[in-house]
Amino acid sequence: MCNMNYRSSKAIKALLVISIVWVVSGCEMLTKMTQQSSIKSFPESSLCVTETQKDNFDVFCKSSQWLEFIIEAQDLGWPQRMQMISSLDEETHSLLKKILLSQGVDTPYQHRLRAQNWIENITIDASDTMKIVLNELLYENSKQLLEFESAITILSRINSRQEKTISELQLLLTEREQVIQTQQDQVEQLLKIETDLIEQNRNEER
Repeated sequence: MCNMNYRSSKAIKALLVISIVWVVSGCEMLTKMTQQSSIKSFPESSLCVTETQKDNFDVFCKSSQWLEFIIEAQDLGWPQRMQMISSLDEETHSLLKKILLSQGVDTPYQHRLRAQNWIENITIDASDTMKIVLNELLYENSKQLLEFESAITILSRINSRQEKTISELQLLLTEREQVIQTQQDQVEQLLKIETDLIEQNRNEER
C-alpha cells in the first residue's frame, strides 16, 4: 500500500473529478472557469519523491500544474492538440503533456490508444502517488472510452452487414417474383393456345 498524506489524497480526488468532467464534455470541460481562481483553490501536492522523478516529471510533480495545463487545453480542438503533440519530444514530462492532450472525447481512437502506451511507459519510474493519478485519472478513463468506441464500431459493422443482407434478400425476392410472374405468363399463354386449339377443332367438326 502506498503512503499518501491527506493533501495528496485531496489532490488526487480533485484530479479525478477533473478527468470525469473532461471525459463527459470533451474539450469544453470545467464550464468556463477562470484559470487563476481554479488553480488558487486547487489542493497542492507533490507527486514526485526521488530526484530522478522530479527531473523526469519536472513541473508535473505539482498537482496544480495538471489543472493549469488542462485548463489551457480546454478550448483547443483535436487538430490543434495534435499539432502540439507532434512538436513535443520523448522526455517523460513531454510524454505526459502528449497524454493529457490526448484525453478529450474528440481524440481519434488510434491516438487515444497510443496515449495508453505512453502512460504505461512513464508509469514505470513514477512514484506510488503518481501511479495512482496516472492510472485512475488517465488510463482507466481512456480504457473505458476505447472499449465504448470499439463496441460502437462492432455494432455499426453488424448493422451494415444486416442492412446488406436485407438488401440482398429483397433483391432475391424481387428476382423470384419476376421468375414466378414469367412462369405464370407462360402457363397462361399455353392455356390460351390449348383453348384456341380446342375451339378450332370444334369449329372444324361442325
